[in-house]
Amino acid sequence: MQYKNKNYKYIFIVAFLLSALFYFFSPYRYILPDYEFHPGQIAEKDFIAPFTFNIYKQDDVLKEEKEIASSKVNPVYYISDNINFSAFQNMDFLFQRLNEIYDTENDPLKIRDELAEDGFRLSEETIRYLSDKGRYSAVYETLSERMAKIFEAGIYPDDYELKVMAVNKGKEIKNYRLKQLYSLNEASVKIGSKINLPLQRKVIREIGRLILVENLIIDKRETEKLKRRAELNVNLFSGQVLQNEKIIEKGQEITEEVLQKLKSLKKEAKYRVVGKPDSQIAWSAIGVFVLNCILFFILLSVFPSSGEHRNFPGRFEIVIWGTLIIAIMSIVMNFYFKLKWQFIPLMTVPLLLSFLVNLPFSLIFNFVHVFIVSEFMGWNIKHTSLSAVMGFIVIVLIDKYRKEKSFWQQLGIVLAVSFVIVFAGYLFLFGSAEELLNQFAGIALSGLFTVSTVHLLLPFFEKRYKLVSREILKDMLDDEHPLLCSLKEKAQGTYHHSVMVGNLAYSGAQAINANALLAKVGGFYHDVGKINNADIFTENNKKSDEIHEALSPEESARLIRNHPISGVELAYEYKFPQAVTDIIREHHGTERIEYFWNKAKSEKRDVDPDDFIYRGPKPQSKESVLVMIADDIAATSSSLVQTKDFDPEKVFDNTIKKFIANGTFDESPVTFSDLKKIKEYMLPLLKGMFSKRVLYPEKKKK
Repeated sequence: MQYKNKNYKYIFIVAFLLSALFYFFSPYRYILPDYEFHPGQIAEKDFIAPFTFNIYKQDDVLKEEKEIASSKVNPVYYISDNINFSAFQNMDFLFQRLNEIYDTENDPLKIRDELAEDGFRLSEETIRYLSDKGRYSAVYETLSERMAKIFEAGIYPDDYELKVMAVNKGKEIKNYRLKQLYSLNEASVKIGSKINLPLQRKVIREIGRLILVENLIIDKRETEKLKRRAELNVNLFSGQVLQNEKIIEKGQEITEEVLQKLKSLKKEAKYRVVGKPDSQIAWSAIGVFVLNCILFFILLSVFPSSGEHRNFPGRFEIVIWGTLIIAIMSIVMNFYFKLKWQFIPLMTVPLLLSFLVNLPFSLIFNFVHVFIVSEFMGWNIKHTSLSAVMGFIVIVLIDKYRKEKSFWQQLGIVLAVSFVIVFAGYLFLFGSAEELLNQFAGIALSGLFTVSTVHLLLPFFEKRYKLVSREILKDMLDDEHPLLCSLKEKAQGTYHHSVMVGNLAYSGAQAINANALLAKVGGFYHDVGKINNADIFTENNKKSDEIHEALSPEESARLIRNHPISGVELAYEYKFPQAVTDIIREHHGTERIEYFWNKAKSEKRDVDPDDFIYRGPKPQSKESVLVMIADDIAATSSSLVQTKDFDPEKVFDNTIKKFIANGTFDESPVTFSDLKKIKEYMLPLLKGMFSKRVLYPEKKKK
């Protein structure tokens, strides 16, 4: 791929900027003073503070103070949706059992005993009261409404002793006085308050005592955050040493207190001793400029990209500007904060390129990138090699095992590989235990920064260059997406069918390691072309057969088979990712429109089979196959669900047999083993979607 002249101009500009930065912030310009002391050692000379600095507390003292601060933090609570759901389930079960028992039994004592076996102890008076259908419904509705309000406020544990409770209600953590919440006893009373009928009030409170539970439980994550925040607020310093103050006199023994001052000084020491002269650094900067130009030209001109995004035009700007940004970060971390090489997020740009370009290009850039940044760090060959090897292994592993660009998976790989490499370097370079801990901390921070930055930048580049991404797919599933709104408004039946197809495809994708989010989006939009002629489809118009009666089978088939074509046109209009557009185009493959084909043959005339065939192509990806299967089984199930012979498993098996017999999957990467796994995941969901609803039995007339 050839770049325009202006891009070469940018290479010179960035190379010049890097060499200028090297000149002003060269690691050879300043040298860190080196001094080492140990407890019991005798000072050979007076040691004067070269500048004012803070004295850090000793590690054990600081640790103890942080533990005390952490122990003073009161726990944060949150309202458990699981507990609320279980309580409502218990209530529904109780009323369902009552309904069932009333149909077969009238004796309150026997009803009471049966309910007791299920764990519900109701009084005879309550059982008689609820035997009336009207009172039964009124109590159920009142309980449901009041339980919801009480649970929304929150029921705190009986053993809670403080006067105020911190509650996390989603958006913020707020302190509530206990009178703003409920104890379990208060909730049992509250649920029956302001009910005029005494007996009804008594019944509701009795059932409330059975169903209501404490739903405020400790939010461990938020509590831990507050504890960490309390620890961070602990003052790190125990005092201050002023400039020119004598830290220790010659001949004195170095105590723990003096040693702590010296350690603190070393932490805050600045580069104050002049190193190489300006003239030498200037010549060195020229060498940096030449080397960087050569590296950029080779990387961006001689080595072409290839693979999934071989024509990705953003390669140039990511390489050039990404390198410059990381170099500046390296200077800031090294020159101002004196951080070690482990803190620098060197893998950020190469990892981003592995997603956007391809693996070989990102691996080569990884070595180039490390070399350029090492210019500003004054690294020896050991540190440079460790960094390059670390980036190489991380990129290869993430490329091999990534699934839907999982943040936590990639962070785990980055941290695991980095820890291993750093530990090997620790052994190899004879490091100290303290250095190892600092290096691990640096790896954790730089790894988190790297993965977070990649996940933040990926959507930007993918959207800018029309690449598919998880974030784009999520946006397409938004209920407010204009095309989904249009589908919902103009073809409501198709919309509900598409939601089912999307959920089925998503479930199946998880079984065969396909892109589940892409499959779901493909399912949601596969029939979007029906917007243009919604009334000819049965799911939108129960009288659609009247329209087709006025048309020839060929005309009806033409209208039907045009919906994938119309869908593709809409996909281009709304600038869908190509992967989604392909699913819309392929979701019927080259299947035959059987109904109108059979109708045409029954008329005993010459029929052109091509008039009844979808234009395809056949599915080319796993996601297209999943949408095709989900589409067929959902449509078939919808038409058969009210029949006695409806069997979801039979529907699924017949669909797969039909597609295999037609060679529908011949051009896709799906195997027979994949089809079995798809069935295992899709079938339970299909059964749930089309299971016949259980009706509560009504009370038999006496």
